[in-house]
Amino acid sequence: MKSDDSTEMEVGHSVPDSPPGGKWLGKCAGFFHAGVFLAFCGAVIGYAGSLDFRLDLFAHFRLTYAVALAAGFALALISRRKRLAIAWAVGFCVNFLAIAPLWLPGNSTQAKGSKGSSIRVQMINVLRDNTRKSAVIDAIRKADPDLFVAVELDDEWLAALKQALAERWPHSIGEARGDAFGIALFSKRPLENATLFESPGSYAPSIRAEVTLDGSRCTVYGTHPFPPVTPFNQRNWIAHMDDLARRIPGESGPVVVIGDFNTTPWSENYRRFRSISGLADSMQGFGPQASWPSFVPYVGLPIDHVLVSPGIRTIARKVGAFVGSDHYPVTVDLEVPGH
Repeated sequence: MKSDDSTEMEVGHSVPDSPPGGKWLGKCAGFFHAGVFLAFCGAVIGYAGSLDFRLDLFAHFRLTYAVALAAGFALALISRRKRLAIAWAVGFCVNFLAIAPLWLPGNSTQAKGSKGSSIRVQMINVLRDNTRKSAVIDAIRKADPDLFVAVELDDEWLAALKQALAERWPHSIGEARGDAFGIALFSKRPLENATLFESPGSYAPSIRAEVTLDGSRCTVYGTHPFPPVTPFNQRNWIAHMDDLARRIPGESGPVVVIGDFNTTPWSENYRRFRSISGLADSMQGFGPQASWPSFVPYVGLPIDHVLVSPGIRTIARKVGAFVGSDHYPVTVDLEVPGH
């Protein structure tokens, strides 16, 4: 029989509580896994974009979901939380199914025996309030594209680009605006049948022009629709981009569409545009290339696009350096088949 003294001794040697630091780390891990759960939900909801445009907004953040789910999986493994590790691994795979095709080889191949022309194009959103005009101009000069589309141009921006670049890119068409939807196309070569147009139901202009290359005649479109984040903007985006998409099949030769689409390759809107137009994504084969916002370079959104008609081959595609804008410039080297 134990004495009272021994009982008191056993009580005195009971297991101590977890140190305060351990509790704090546990709470942090809990909050982190809660965030990963939200990423898991977003990855799944993003596939339901055809039901409602609000659900489609979740599809844009695939790169962010991938990073969060991968980190959650690693933390769950380290902390030996098997069920969580399995859940985050499943979520990562579900999300990766949407991203993976961009690493597959592009489906645009040049016809055998045809002589193609190399052309470099650039898409650059200058950001209307950006004061670093010299950085934008230097980036264009450094890339030295055959033609480029610039958006968010007001009177000051359009005048600055024309003044600085007229010698190298003497041919241009554009419209300056007081909002964020001014646009211009600049080219080293003459622009033929160049027009500015607004699609019915849209309030943002687009550009169509024809350029004759070495043995190739190519139709180029420049565009910048409203961001489809509200019911009004969604209707505007559909009107704008559906009209543009329906113009493409009627073109007789190669087509290149350059623009800030304000949507990612994983959205229902983007898939709809590609389905109607029949265009290929120049990003395919190069992986996701985030272009916005510029302060989140690796897990941002690839919303600046260059799409091409079948037969045009993408040789290279890269995102440029910071130029003071919330977008990075995107430069693409193409091979356009001859007639």
